[in-house]
Amino acid sequence: MKKKNYLFVTWKNDAGQLAWQVKKEGHNVKVCTEYVSCKDCFSGMIDLVDDWKRFTNWADVIIFDETGFGEYADQLRSRGHRVIGGSKYTDKLELRREFGQKEMQIAGIKVAPSQVFKKFEEAVQFIKRHQKRYVFKPIGFVQDNKDMVIVGNEEDGSDMVDILQSRRVAWRHRIKTFLLQEFIDGVEIAIGVFFNGNEFLYPVCVNFEFKRVFSDNLGPLTGDMGSLMFWSQPNQLFEATLKKMESRLRKSGYVGYFDINCIVNNSGIFPLEFTSRFGYPTIDTQICGLKANMGEFLFQLASGKSFHINAREGFQVGICAFLPTFFLGKKSVPMFRDLPISIPDPKLNKNLHYKDIKYKSGKYRIAGESKLLVTAVGQGDTVESASKKAYKDLSKVKALNLFYRNDIGDIWPANKKKLEKWGYLKTVKAENL
Repeated sequence: MKKKNYLFVTWKNDAGQLAWQVKKEGHNVKVCTEYVSCKDCFSGMIDLVDDWKRFTNWADVIIFDETGFGEYADQLRSRGHRVIGGSKYTDKLELRREFGQKEMQIAGIKVAPSQVFKKFEEAVQFIKRHQKRYVFKPIGFVQDNKDMVIVGNEEDGSDMVDILQSRRVAWRHRIKTFLLQEFIDGVEIAIGVFFNGNEFLYPVCVNFEFKRVFSDNLGPLTGDMGSLMFWSQPNQLFEATLKKMESRLRKSGYVGYFDINCIVNNSGIFPLEFTSRFGYPTIDTQICGLKANMGEFLFQLASGKSFHINAREGFQVGICAFLPTFFLGKKSVPMFRDLPISIPDPKLNKNLHYKDIKYKSGKYRIAGESKLLVTAVGQGDTVESASKKAYKDLSKVKALNLFYRNDIGDIWPANKKKLEKWGYLKTVKAENL
């Protein structure tokens, strides 16, 4: 494919690695990062711009990598631009959980019982009446703070009552609306598919997210500490969930990756929420499993082309490595910014995908909000072999107090046994079992 121009628009430069990958393939790339604290991410590595609107006519493809840009994406598509990213509709699907749940129901998708509240005391009285175990989920942009998602432990909801009563004053200005969802025991699993504006492109991506900060699923929830995935032809999970949203996505004009997170058990499939954007480290891990140049892949996707995605058999594992500012907060960011880090030559090692990094004065250094530094990815015929490769590459990164989970992928044998017993893996390729 001839050299193309790619414009990435992002809040925190989560798409920096993807943009860098496209640049290394020989294309022209510009990135606009909206958050001031993250504007130095990938400086010295890719062309950073302050006003993305000046370059829309320059770009052959415009990529919005986060929610909140849907209205802009809709406008640009209506003018004939090739755009990957949200729409006004899909932004609403993700940011307003109650709207997403209603759309699932309208589409004929079974959902977990839930209730939306604006007042903490009303939620407390609701739990006392029903005496069940609940999960607390904020609605809106505040949901990006994953540690504010709370999974209750007590079957009568008494611990959730205590939490809501003790935190209502501190949270009332940050959380205007929230959802209580009945806790469902089972295997958490996600199904994702690339959508070209008209139809889903196969195969589908089956993935498992490791959200707790510590090994053995201890500690607070995060966006992701790692991912395990494989590619499958359309299966039972896909047909019962995402497939039913295809006409709605087509009507909205959405183009990009579309994902639904579910709990499955012997009683059925219970979708939790949509992700209508690239996920991180999902897209980094997916790159390891795709036999494609990402520049060409993105151009075809944005052009509405119908094509089969050439994915590798086996498994992909992604492991996220963080810096201590993950716990210490923004006041500690200056302590780490600009510190040098030691990484393998990116030209020789394609399995390390970076985020809060820049190139300055002849060295790679810490940038941005200094939380997620790198995701190591591995591909293998088995989960064990993929995980081993990822951890081996991650061990080559040297940074002050870098930490990560050491058990990403270990849960697969137990999950596989349950999913097979319940009949959810019948249509998955034998090579992935």
